[in-house]
Amino acid sequence: MTKIYNFLYIEDEDSMIDTMKSSVKLLNRTSDQENTFEMTVAKNSDDALKYLDKNIFDFVLIDIKLKGGDSGDIIIDKIKEDYKIPCAILSGTPIISDTNFIKTYIKSNYENEEVLNDMASMVNSGLFTVIGEHGIIESSLKKLFWENYYKNIDHWIDIRNSLNEEEMKQLVLRYTISHLYELLGSESDQYEAIEMFINPNITLDGIKTGTILEELESETQYIVLSPPCDLAIRDGKPKNEFIILVEIDKYNDYIPTGGPISKTLKGKIKTLITNNHSDNLYWLSNYFEIFNGGFVNFRKIKTESFERLSNDKIYKKLIKLQDSFVKSLLSKFSIYYNRQGQPDFDFEKVTDEIANKFVGSES
Repeated sequence: MTKIYNFLYIEDEDSMIDTMKSSVKLLNRTSDQENTFEMTVAKNSDDALKYLDKNIFDFVLIDIKLKGGDSGDIIIDKIKEDYKIPCAILSGTPIISDTNFIKTYIKSNYENEEVLNDMASMVNSGLFTVIGEHGIIESSLKKLFWENYYKNIDHWIDIRNSLNEEEMKQLVLRYTISHLYELLGSESDQYEAIEMFINPNITLDGIKTGTILEELESETQYIVLSPPCDLAIRDGKPKNEFIILVEIDKYNDYIPTGGPISKTLKGKIKTLITNNHSDNLYWLSNYFEIFNGGFVNFRKIKTESFERLSNDKIYKKLIKLQDSFVKSLLSKFSIYYNRQGQPDFDFEKVTDEIANKFVGSES
């Protein structure tokens, strides 16, 4: 089935525009080509911003260096602030820009057809079906707003009158997230490793159960395993001043490096990552370049003060474990330390001894 991709091309050189038009025509008339492209051209940032406000685009290609001091950075900043659209820089020369994670194509290194198909692959990644401008989440939030929040606004006002601002914010967040969670048709039997963590740019305010930190002086990494109730902040401090940290061992502490990848080695790795190697280890995946992964070692425990953990010169917060995995980790942690069971006593004898010592003679 042919899919049409509408894209905005921001370029002020007529020759470049003509070349892109030719590339679009070539792709569109290729008999076995599944992707069809429709292009809108803007020659300056003002026109580009107007098009973005009035039209729906699948992706945007931007020339950073426009004439008259104009810059494609203006459009990129606007897209990052207000939209969720794949975009890329198509430049004639290598440039240094504050575009951060925006992909850059150097025109001399890529054919236009390759760039267009790359952008189509981004659109088809599945991300934008869920989180795009007209994705599942956006449409669900609009429906929730009109059919629940706004429809029952008087009730929400009554609730607000009994709560402070922070309590109300947390209530609305919980209520909204619970509705979004219902979008999941069922629990997945299998997770991707990327799901193990929450993006640190969003979640690293404060210290939470599952927060992974690095002690800067020793370069040792730990995960916070104090229960959430102990970390609840009251008057700027948690309920429990001392927080439980468990050390994270590196992969190569258990997996030999430099040798051949044998069937035996793969079997050992599988045993490790399925948490069947040892009762005291729990596998953590890597997360891009932010965290290299490892094994939580329940035998290596220490406590640290909230004050020291909150000091960025002593500890660096790296990432946070997703709540489903936090529960799994805490469960195994508890089982490990409860595995021997409670020692048995002659409870009747001990009861009499305590009563006689601390209460007095029998009546």
